[in-house]
Formats: sequence, C-alpha cells, structure tokens
Amino acid sequence: MYLLRYKPSDGQPPLELIPAEGRYFDVEPLPHAALAAYLEPEATCQVVLKNVKTVGTDIPPGQTQTARMRIALEVTEPLYGLVESGWIPFPLMNGDVAFVDRNVVSKIENLQAGQTKAPGMPISPQFDLSFAGRLVSPLPYVLEGNLRKTQTHGELRKTLARATKAIRRVLPDAHVLPIDADRLSGIHGLLDDKAHFQRKATPFLRDVCPSVAQPAGPRQQVEVERKVLRVAEERGISPNSFVVLAVLSCLYDNVSSHIHPKVLKPGRAVVKPKLTYSDGDAYAALSDLLFLEFVVLMKGHGLAQRPVFYTHDIGLAAFWSALSPRNFSHDDQGGSTADFTLTSALFPALNDDQCAALFDRLQSQMC
Repeated sequence: MYLLRYKPSDGQPPLELIPAEGRYFDVEPLPHAALAAYLEPEATCQVVLKNVKTVGTDIPPGQTQTARMRIALEVTEPLYGLVESGWIPFPLMNGDVAFVDRNVVSKIENLQAGQTKAPGMPISPQFDLSFAGRLVSPLPYVLEGNLRKTQTHGELRKTLARATKAIRRVLPDAHVLPIDADRLSGIHGLLDDKAHFQRKATPFLRDVCPSVAQPAGPRQQVEVERKVLRVAEERGISPNSFVVLAVLSCLYDNVSSHIHPKVLKPGRAVVKPKLTYSDGDAYAALSDLLFLEFVVLMKGHGLAQRPVFYTHDIGLAAFWSALSPRNFSHDDQGGSTADFTLTSALFPALNDDQCAALFDRLQSQMC
C-alpha cells in the first residue's frame, strides 16, 4: 500500500496519508497547463489525493479527506501516466492495466545494467514500476516492434517473446499475463488492424506532412487545411481521428513562448513533420498514436476501470492532455469513442472562437 509521509519544517510530528480504500491513491488527473509547469526548472505541480485517511492528526480514524499538495519530484527524466482526462506524474499514478512503452523498458534495463557494474548504486524511484499496475500489458512494446515497419505474424511472435522476457526482467513483481492461443489470436487481430490503418494513414502523412513542416500564413493555412481534410477523406480517415488532429495541430502552432516546445506544439512533437516524410517516419508516429487509443479502448469496452499508459515521451503526454479525453465508451460497430476538447492547448495559434470554428468545420466533414 502507498503511504505518503509529510514532515513539517517547524518540528511538528510527521503526518501520514494512506489510501482509504485499496492499495492505491485516487489521484485527480492533471491538465495540459500543469504539464507545462511541471517542465519548468523548479518542476513542481499541485496534486489532489481524494479519499485518504490521515495518521498523526486529531481527525477521527474512520473519516476520509481530500489532500492537496504541491510536489517536486526532482527527476531529470519524468515518467508520465496518461489516464482519462489528463496525466499524473509517476509514481503517484497506477492502474488495473498498465501499458508500458518500449522506451520505458529500455531505460530501466540500462539503469539495471549500470547497477550491475556498480553494485550498491540505487535505481531512481522514478524507474521503480512495482506500483505500475496489477496487470502490465506488453502490447505497446510488441506492436511497435523495432523495424519501423509493419511486422509479419512471425516477427510479432518473436517480438512478443522478447517483450515478455524484458518486462518480466525489469518488473519482477508485475503480473504479465501468459499469452495463450486465444490471446495470441487477439494480438494477431490487433496487428492486422494496425497494418490496415497504417496502409491508409501512411500515404496520408507522406502527402500532408510536407505542407505543415514550415510555418504558413493565413491564406496558406486555409489551403492546407482543405488539403488535409480532402486527403483524409480520400483515405477513409475520420477528420476527428488522432492523426488528423495531430497534423492540424502542426498547421496552427506558429507561436513563440517560454513553454517547453513539445508541450507548446504537441502535434508537431508527435508527427514530426518534415519536407521529406518517409514510411518509417509515418510508422513511428502512427504507433505512438495507436498507444493512446489503447487507453480509450480498454476503458471504453469495460476491459479495465483504470487503464494507464506510461511513457517518457513529453510530446505524447502533451498531445493527450491537450485533448483532455474523457467519457470513454464503445459504439455499435465495436469501436471506441471519447469526448475531446479542441482548445489553444492543441492549436496554440488559435483563440477560443477560432478553435470553435475549426470544430464546426471538422463536424461538417463528418456529415
């Protein structure tokens, strides 16, 4: 069970906070603005813990409280937990299903290798994922692969074995489900779905990314937006899909600010547009966006109450929190849906009225 201990600077006895129910704290997700503040030099954010009990106070033992605190984790490379409605800094976030991307596993492996060379050197708590979740899913690691192209079923099985071994090595206390024939069939289905989407979305990105690689003036923005929506329609891609929103974010991000560039321009941080855009570039961007869809999928279909995706990728965390995804559900066709908010967090060059007008244009494309 988590326990937080607050030690007052005035010499008063320490105050301990524990979850009122279960092993984990109920942490209120943080918005996009908090992500920007978290990446400032002081690296602080305000965290709200709901339904906690306190030890060391006059509050009756059975009474629960809401605790608000400003924390500074003082880590050089933060780990972000992406959840419904926002993000939460690790290690305060957990879930019943935790998705862990390849970068997270690789960094833990590197730290462990360093510890082998220098016994006694403690691994940073920022990489101690023993609280990551009751079930750790290797899907992001597996489906990303390491070839920057869609895998065959045979390549996937090799990646699955390698991923499961790596995760069990770096997270020895985590429960990683064994992959039986039914689950393997399901992963093959996900791979096929991913390959189908890649075939549609890869030429879309190759076609439109050069148009958003450089800043555009107002007249050119109108032309490029029409092109983006036209090509998306030709490829059978929804105008409200993650990939279209990420490209449009690049189109409307010509601003300057002291904010971390990947937080200020989240679409550009994910898609990474350039004048010559390759299939490998598209594969990497689409894989990242697919991982975000897992969170919606798991909650929308009732497969998990608290899915969380762990990543070190600031751009992914910024894109997700800029959308503020919520109200996950599933539709009659077996797909997953969520409500998103289009604001200047995603389109920093647009004001509220312009974001609303863009939303209307996207909705009109749906008809």
